[in-house]
Amino acid sequence: MNGRRPWHEGHTTASSSHPPKRRKTAHDDPEDGVYDSRNGSPASNNQYTIAWICALPIEMAAARAMLDDIHEDLPRHTNDTNTYTLGGIQGHNIVIACLPIDQYGTNNAASVLTHLIRTFPSIRLGLMVGIGGGVLGKVDMRLGDVVVGTRVVQYDLGKTIGDGQIQRTAIPKSPHHLLGTAVSSLQARHERDSSRILLILEEKFDEDSPYRRPTTADRLFSSTYEHTSPSPSCDGCDRSKLVPRNRRSTDNPVIHYGTIASGNQVMRNGIQRDNIARQLDAICFEMEAAGLMDILPCLPIRGICDYSDSHKNKEWQRYAAAAAAAYTRELVAVLPVVDVPNPYKLSSVQDDGDKQCMKDLRETDPRDDKTRIQDTKGGLLRDSYRWILDNDDFQQWRDNPQSQLLWIKGDPGKGKTMLLCGIIDELEKEPGNRLSYFFCQATEARLSNATAVLRGLIYLLVVQQPSLISHVRKKHDHAGKQLFEDGNAWEALSKILAAMLNDPISDGAILIVDALDECKTNCHQLLDFITKPSRVKWIVSSRNWPDIEEKLDNLEQKVRLRLELNKDSISKAVNNYIGYKVNRLAGLKKYDKETGDAVQRHLVGNADGTFLWVALVCQELADPKVRKRHTLGTLKSFPPGLDPLYKRMVEHMSDSKDADRCKEILALASVVYRPITLDELKALAQSLEDLDQDELEEIIDSCGSFLQGCAQLNVFQYVEWIDDQRQLNVNQHRIRIT
Repeated sequence: MNGRRPWHEGHTTASSSHPPKRRKTAHDDPEDGVYDSRNGSPASNNQYTIAWICALPIEMAAARAMLDDIHEDLPRHTNDTNTYTLGGIQGHNIVIACLPIDQYGTNNAASVLTHLIRTFPSIRLGLMVGIGGGVLGKVDMRLGDVVVGTRVVQYDLGKTIGDGQIQRTAIPKSPHHLLGTAVSSLQARHERDSSRILLILEEKFDEDSPYRRPTTADRLFSSTYEHTSPSPSCDGCDRSKLVPRNRRSTDNPVIHYGTIASGNQVMRNGIQRDNIARQLDAICFEMEAAGLMDILPCLPIRGICDYSDSHKNKEWQRYAAAAAAAYTRELVAVLPVVDVPNPYKLSSVQDDGDKQCMKDLRETDPRDDKTRIQDTKGGLLRDSYRWILDNDDFQQWRDNPQSQLLWIKGDPGKGKTMLLCGIIDELEKEPGNRLSYFFCQATEARLSNATAVLRGLIYLLVVQQPSLISHVRKKHDHAGKQLFEDGNAWEALSKILAAMLNDPISDGAILIVDALDECKTNCHQLLDFITKPSRVKWIVSSRNWPDIEEKLDNLEQKVRLRLELNKDSISKAVNNYIGYKVNRLAGLKKYDKETGDAVQRHLVGNADGTFLWVALVCQELADPKVRKRHTLGTLKSFPPGLDPLYKRMVEHMSDSKDADRCKEILALASVVYRPITLDELKALAQSLEDLDQDELEEIIDSCGSFLQGCAQLNVFQYVEWIDDQRQLNVNQHRIRIT
């Protein structure tokens, strides 16, 4: 939204007295041909593939007007706070969402899209559509023109160098190839035939609608001339400061393709606008796109409502929003329609026997595990994993039909799990891919054994292709739930999964298992199964453990991707992660630029390609007890490397007056088979019985990063490290540190 003034100042609501022409809904009579009754409203959230994000209500109103039909609402994810409009455009099912009122910027846009994807997991691309501020010089920009962002740069990320100059550090981002080819196709069509923007606006809006072209003059003032009138209108501005321009022969908006500068502040200074635009080769300013590009393939489309200076022009906002929406409708029409199956709705299972079988089979839903892991680690950042998409080893595995297995191996803290989360997201976007996956976690008994891995893989395969349940029913009809739980469960499940993978319907399936080293029970059996010849491809990850290597070496058709041999790529990914984390810290702690730069320099200089080290340090800095004035001193106390950092944390914990209680809590947390509540913890530890809730929470807080909520993701790493170098006395529920 950069480059324009907030819409609501002095304006009526989006539901003005001149609304857009009415769209058909799922309840309307389809006889006029606008609504195809053969399709109807999609019954599943998974049928929606395009996210249309707006920052302002007027932008959402323009977006709604572009829909061929409006669908019925569908259930939302438990934690989703968004409100949606669902609809269709020429065969595409689209979700429209708007940012909360008065909450603009990259972070708010990212939050809206993150919630949207949880509710609509088949979303494959995003469109950030609305108004923006134009830049003249490189192109002949006019109000009402449309800018398509073929490149996006966050211009307010950088560091100060000599003479107070700012060196911008944000990495330019380009649209995904699917969006890029669609833009090229539409651009080629416009070379021959004019854009249909005006025709679409005439079709969708009445002649007297405020979303039609205004009669207000299009004025461009010199970049050095500031708006001086107390009134928002420029009627009192000095006309001699206007930049002379020739009148166009047509009112049809011109479509410009180029760099969009995205940031968290409204651009309202002509000199600053020109300087930044010159440095970045930008033709438009806005406030949201940079927050979306890391989450999903996304294309920003902006209608120009002002010139990114102090002469804000709200009279053009609705028309500019409508022009951008009309171009977006044209673009959606050239995107290929993907027939998305309904993979996650168990109602597609045929009868009560199938439903009972699935209920008994389900030990966990790996999709929920993936979401929990990503949320616990602060979200999935696309810049932290996209390097692998261009990696030779990954491409060899993906493109060579003979490459059955991709083994990603690396030391602790190198980001293997989040890398696999990113790979899953990317592979799921490709039409026709069918994925099943499982995340091993040694801290939870139900996620750390080979039988659980097979149950999770089978479960996801069946919910995507219900006919595969026949392979499970053959045994379940006789054995019931015991099939998955008795002493012969591994033998039965391995035969079931083998039969499913040999089923022709499973051709091309991809199976992914993360953290083989955290599969503590019967891992050798799982490795034997993975290395058998099959019709599917596998991706697995693990630490550099010899026993795993010995097993996987038995498979000839494999690709080994060693993270330690990709230091440059990992280092860049970690630096991107650092930039993201520092940006979040800066907003949370109100860092000035000097402090933010100092934090970033220290993290970049000491991370050594380790995501976990960065995450732990940033977690410490985010502690409410660490005030802004403490930041630099606290930062210098963090040593480089995981082992030294763990030692520092242990020493810090040992200096606490509650050190013995902390050690007792950690010893207990290391051996329980699942996350425990505070009441359960008090029942297990005698020294905690007399403490009230606040005191117990304070002691848990003293455990630092070794104990984090219920997830306990850092507990196992701490215990594993301390087991190597200290002594853990589990029987007495005490850790002795010498």
